[in-house]
Amino acid sequence: MRVAHFDTYKTVKHLCGVGLPEKEAEAIVHAIVVEAKDFDTARLASREQVQSLQKEMATREQFFEPQTELREVKVELEKFATREELLEVKAELKEDIARVKAELKEDILRLEGKIEGFKFDILKWMIPLFLGLFASTLGTIVMLLVKLH
Repeated sequence: MRVAHFDTYKTVKHLCGVGLPEKEAEAIVHAIVVEAKDFDTARLASREQVQSLQKEMATREQFFEPQTELREVKVELEKFATREELLEVKAELKEDIARVKAELKEDILRLEGKIEGFKFDILKWMIPLFLGLFASTLGTIVMLLVKLH
């Protein structure tokens, strides 16, 4: 059994120095001494035992490290979708693309119809305008010819 030396007088003086009354400091030191007597130091590990255990643990950690890495990779892979899920997403995307294409075709046809309507409106106004200009020009030419003769 290893024996630890504990200077009770020095500890009491230190506790008094930091502001504890002497009676309280003595009571604290007494409680520590009583507890220390009941403490079995034989169950404590020696420095050599701790170092040996550390070496053994390091060896075990090296053995378990690849398994830990494999678990981490497995967790990462589980985050990714399965092949079936990817095929489902692919099919959904194809459906979405087909729907968007159909909507775009409808929009194009609708816009082409509007453009045709605008062409008709433009022609509807341009023909009378050109006929009016033609009639006005023809009238002016006729008047000039009448005045010249």
